[in-house]
Amino acid sequence: MQNRQLKDWVLLLTLVPTLVITSLIAGYFTASRYLELDKSIEQQAKQIIEPLALAVQVYLKQGQEAELLNLLNQTQVKFNPHIKSIAIYSADHRLIATSHYQNSVSLLRASSADGLLHSTTIQHFEEFSILRTPLWNELIDGPVGANKKLNYIALQYQNAAIQDQQKYLFITAFFILMLSGLACLGFCVVVIKKVTTPVNEMIMAVKTIEKGRGNPLIRKQYLGELDALRQGIGDLASVLSQSQDDLQLSIDQATADLRQTLEQIEIQNVELDIAKRRAMEANRIKSEFLANMSHELRTPLNGVIGFTRQLLKTPLNANQTDYLQTIESSANNLLLIINDILDFSKLEAGRMTIEKIPYSLRDCIEETYCLLAPGAHEKGLTISLKIEKTTPDNLVGDAMRIQQVLTNLIGNAIKFTERGSICIDVSPIDSAYQQAGIKIDVKDTGIGISADQQNSLFQAFGQGDSSITRRYGGTGLGLVISKRLAKEMDGDIKVNSEKAQGSIFSFSFKNEINPVPIASSITGLSLPNQLQNKNVVIFDSFIHSRIAIAEMLSDWNLNVCYYPISHHDTPLALSTYDFAIINLNSNKSADASPELIQVIEKIEKITHQIRFICNDKNHPVFNHYPQVIQISQPVTRSKLAQLLSSNNPVVPQNTQASVLNANNEQLQENAKQVKSNKHNRFLLVDDNSANLKLLKALVENESTQISLAEDGLQAYEMAQYQDFDAILMDIQMPIMDGLTACQKIKQMGKNTDTPIFAVTAHASKSEKERIMQLGFNAYLTKPIDEEKLHQMLANHLSGYTKNEAVVESQIETKQAEPKTESTLSIIDWDLALKRANNKPELALEMITMLLDSLDHSEQAIELALKEQNVDDLIQAVHKLHGASCYSGIPKIQKCCHEIEASLKQNGQIADIEPECFELLDLLPQLKQEARTLL
Repeated sequence: MQNRQLKDWVLLLTLVPTLVITSLIAGYFTASRYLELDKSIEQQAKQIIEPLALAVQVYLKQGQEAELLNLLNQTQVKFNPHIKSIAIYSADHRLIATSHYQNSVSLLRASSADGLLHSTTIQHFEEFSILRTPLWNELIDGPVGANKKLNYIALQYQNAAIQDQQKYLFITAFFILMLSGLACLGFCVVVIKKVTTPVNEMIMAVKTIEKGRGNPLIRKQYLGELDALRQGIGDLASVLSQSQDDLQLSIDQATADLRQTLEQIEIQNVELDIAKRRAMEANRIKSEFLANMSHELRTPLNGVIGFTRQLLKTPLNANQTDYLQTIESSANNLLLIINDILDFSKLEAGRMTIEKIPYSLRDCIEETYCLLAPGAHEKGLTISLKIEKTTPDNLVGDAMRIQQVLTNLIGNAIKFTERGSICIDVSPIDSAYQQAGIKIDVKDTGIGISADQQNSLFQAFGQGDSSITRRYGGTGLGLVISKRLAKEMDGDIKVNSEKAQGSIFSFSFKNEINPVPIASSITGLSLPNQLQNKNVVIFDSFIHSRIAIAEMLSDWNLNVCYYPISHHDTPLALSTYDFAIINLNSNKSADASPELIQVIEKIEKITHQIRFICNDKNHPVFNHYPQVIQISQPVTRSKLAQLLSSNNPVVPQNTQASVLNANNEQLQENAKQVKSNKHNRFLLVDDNSANLKLLKALVENESTQISLAEDGLQAYEMAQYQDFDAILMDIQMPIMDGLTACQKIKQMGKNTDTPIFAVTAHASKSEKERIMQLGFNAYLTKPIDEEKLHQMLANHLSGYTKNEAVVESQIETKQAEPKTESTLSIIDWDLALKRANNKPELALEMITMLLDSLDHSEQAIELALKEQNVDDLIQAVHKLHGASCYSGIPKIQKCCHEIEASLKQNGQIADIEPECFELLDLLPQLKQEARTLL
């Protein structure tokens, strides 16, 4: 309806109401006239029949039949053609007389069912009506009784004339209605023409204005408001035209300004692009500078630390040893600072990578704790570690980065605490399916940090205040790096501290839970059976360490209670205990007091199995108890197990420490046999004479022939004419660098299969990966660790020995070495030993059996995938799963477990095809490692 035009609305609002009203009026009057004509028939008929009845009654009374017939005939003739026939009937309906003979007089007779006639009745038919009236006269006959039968007269009255009048009435009403409609339509056309024409012209004018074609002038004069609207449109057009002109001027001005601005922006963009390129170049130069600085700093540090360690192996007096240890400590501190700067640079550039490697959380934390605790003891601080029992241990993450953060937090706590204690609490938080959240709180009683100083605490190169650096030292990068590392591990570091009230640093992070438990030196500890369910009492003045020791002992099913070391608080009446553990390090004032002996005498009344925890072997209490059994701080599970086992030392169940110690001795024996049976020829390449000298000193016991080269070109030329068993080569050298020299040596000459080891100061992961991709067999990071060097040589040279019998006789012990990135990645030898009850022969036999079945398993899996046979695939994977469980292959075991569980749950091979392909990719690696191992 809203889309109708104005003329439609005029027609609708003018014509329709007019037609409706006219129709209603015409209908009303036509219906009224129609009813009046119907009534007029009845009235005319009554006006004829009732007077006639009176006259007929008189003639009938007088017996004048001739006059009666004459009266009927004259009446019919007079009212012709309205009256067709007239008849007179007796009371019993017999015909008495009629006007001219008529065949239809039977229609005039009343039926006996009509009863007695006492008044005029009318019977209507389509073309005529019949009227009947009784013949009586009250003046002549007197009153008529209710049951008195009367003669009656009937008259047939024709309706044709009245019907013609009714038809004419309808025709007249129709024509009047049509004329009214036509008149109204003509009026509407005139009105529409008078209204819509100017409206359309004004619409066109508005469109002209809208299109911006100037100011249209409407010169015609219109009626009333239309003319006012015309004038308004004209005025509006003038205003719009003026506004458009003003707007165009503004646009022109703005365009000119914008063009000028764009030119300036373009100039600025060019300048910014130049600045960006300069910044990128500066960043590249900075990265190169950091890499070069790392190399240049690590190279002399390599010589300093290496020769310092070599000197420490020679006979020295006390002062010389002290000086050399100071040099080594200073060099190591400088190396830590360099590592911090490089880590900060990698974090700034977003190149820090968080590894995902299975590890033991308790091993990781206790290793850091044991490393830093002596520094706290030297300052007379009490340090204690407490790990909640519900904390998950087998995780997948970057243990090295976690240790880096802990080293910084605990080291800062030791550094900024002059007296008191340091408490380390480890607890689980926000643990979810296959993911564990860990929170580590480091609480100290040090100098504290004010609220203002906390704002700058995590800013690069920032300290709590300017005096911190002068008094305590440090670069101010430790907390920044630690916080960003925590962020990378989906965690954070928060601080809660007040000035002079100590600090609490909370380090939180998230790791995946390792579904395949790894061997741990902590979780593998066990006590002899005779110590199970023993009663142990702990005396310690420091409540945190009391609880920590008690919780560790409770995990071994020991009945534990604890008390502070105080003669006032020591219970006088105690039950008998199997062991009493006294910690003499937590409260020195109490330890040195004379009352301590009295406390110990009371303890002797309840048990004679007293164990001491004390760092000072010359403690006065040992003058009274010279045959005591003691351990030193820091307290760990392994030390507690040794303390309680007394003469029966604790036996770790496949702990890394026990296995490694046993195999290290065997490795040394292997090395002696290899040295005595092999004539290793080494080529050492380095442009730094000090490093070259150090390398020679480190490997001279491994080789009978050592050749030296000062650059890559010289090394390449020597490798063309001489056979070498191993080449140790620096990367960054003049004339020809180590990467180019390695590729050339591998391509041609006599040493294409000779293992080449990179000795590099570049510590970044990307650089190490690039080194390995370019042909090096392994790499060492400066400063060189002697143990890693010998381990690397033992791993790689054994495969190239010409006297295989020497190495084959000692192959069992080689597998117990710690895994590195250049050795085993699929086979976990520690786990294999654990599965074989620490029997290397059995572990090797299990791996041999697995290797023999790998081809069949691989074929069965591929065939099941090709045929989409779920049952065969489950059977093949299940068989491989069992073999990997007993052979120490955690990656294969995990992958098989996921495939088997998924197939048993929904039975859809399509859902686990990626895992199946991953498993098939791992099998060739497993074969290669197994063959290398065997």
